[in-house]
Amino acid sequence: MPAISAAVGQTGINKKHDVALVQSMLRVIKNAKGQPYASFGYDGNFTPGGNTFKAIKEFQDDNKSVAGPAETAGKLDPVSKTLNKMVELLPANYKEMRSFENFSLVYLPGSQAELSAALARVSGDQKFTADFKTKLTLLINAFYQKFGIVLSVNPDWANGGFRTFQEQRNLMDKVVNGLPVTQAGPGESNHNWGNGADVGFSQFRWLKSDGTVVKIPGVVADGDGAWLAELEKVDPNLPDELWKIRDQSTTLFPSSLPKDKGHLQTFSDSSVSMVRSLAEHLSAVASMWWEFKQGVYWCNYGLANPETKFKVGTAKRIWDKTVNVDESSLATALNQAEARKKLKPLPDYEEEIRAAITGLTKDAPETWKASDIKKAHCDQMRAFFRTDFDYAEASYADWIPYDSHGNALQ
Repeated sequence: MPAISAAVGQTGINKKHDVALVQSMLRVIKNAKGQPYASFGYDGNFTPGGNTFKAIKEFQDDNKSVAGPAETAGKLDPVSKTLNKMVELLPANYKEMRSFENFSLVYLPGSQAELSAALARVSGDQKFTADFKTKLTLLINAFYQKFGIVLSVNPDWANGGFRTFQEQRNLMDKVVNGLPVTQAGPGESNHNWGNGADVGFSQFRWLKSDGTVVKIPGVVADGDGAWLAELEKVDPNLPDELWKIRDQSTTLFPSSLPKDKGHLQTFSDSSVSMVRSLAEHLSAVASMWWEFKQGVYWCNYGLANPETKFKVGTAKRIWDKTVNVDESSLATALNQAEARKKLKPLPDYEEEIRAAITGLTKDAPETWKASDIKKAHCDQMRAFFRTDFDYAEASYADWIPYDSHGNALQ
């Protein structure tokens, strides 16, 4: 039930969150005429002799059995007949009203059923790593125990949990408020490796100034959206405060991006390079040697010597098979492969790439020149780049985080 930490009213301590809670209670409790005792919006501020004082006193006057000689007119103590009576008269759906310490936001706690559903969302995601799943479960349980608020991973349709490479790519084209949802390409997000999720305040039921519970426009159910868009319209600072409280309650790391408040991940952005990690993962599980530098991926085409790498492009363009394949580079790679083949058989994966490309040319030259490379050769190379990304995605469980210097972190 609603509780205050210190006295509210005339001569009271009047902590902001306590005042806001009392004001909200007096906003939803009606007098004999069906009017709220507080006709004003709650703000957490108390002025001696002001509107909040008058509302408390009016309530005490109407409930004379409350204000005995031991209680001060216009004041509520944490343990008092006045407060008990107010709690008794609250409408049923407001019986568990709460407020956050140090700032004025009054809300209704989530239910045990909602908590169970949020926990099941985490345990049911088979591609979350065990460590991430454990930390996320601890956060959801601890946050509910302390605040009564249910944190939850955004549903699958919102791509809040594990994402496939294609889902990551699709989000790059999605624009919200004039900005892309993500700039991380396929394989460049913690979502793609079971180490990240968007963990928000979906259906968080807070009270508007008139005492009504917020509703998402066009949605019947009470509550705000996971990203607290409705609360941000009222006070842009309040959502940031809630995100801070959430982040202080977990050992998981928030995203360093300013517009990605809901995101949590196992590793900090300052310690892990997602692009370097993807390049290392590609080299470990796929057919080619990869590197990330100068803002793009470089590759040996699966044909050149491992230390010889050519500029390829971004993860987005590799996935889309739209990267530029330099004819001179592909010719060099083919020639290096042919030279090694004369010494000993090529590994199966390398022979597959070599045969597929050279097989597109009848009477393939002994030494390749840039002018020998046609569109069909380049298209085949693009397909092999994409195949390496497919291999990387299929081996998501083997992904290892690397820092920007190429050091493995586990």
